[in-house]
Parts: sequence; structure tokens; C-alpha cells
Amino acid sequence: MKEGKEVRSTQVFMEYAFYIFIRIFITFPIHVYTVNNSKSFIRLKYV
Repeated sequence: MKEGKEVRSTQVFMEYAFYIFIRIFITFPIHVYTVNNSKSFIRLKYV
């Protein structure tokens, strides 16, 4: 029971870490691009 719970929490952590990685990977180029375009940055920030 305990072992299964540990496996479950590890799986959730891996999914969460993967989600964070994808978000950073997608949004970082957007932030870099919008440094030169403040209007787009404001528009993206409030979407």
C-alpha cells in the first residue's frame, strides 16, 4: 500500500515537472520576443 502510494506520488511529480518544463519551454521564447514589443507583452500577460 505504501509502496504504491510512493509510486503514485512520483508519477504525479513527474507529470507536474514535465508540465512546468513545457510551459517554460513555450513561454520563455515568447517573453524574449516581447521584450522588444511591450504591447504584445501586455496583451499576452492578461490573456
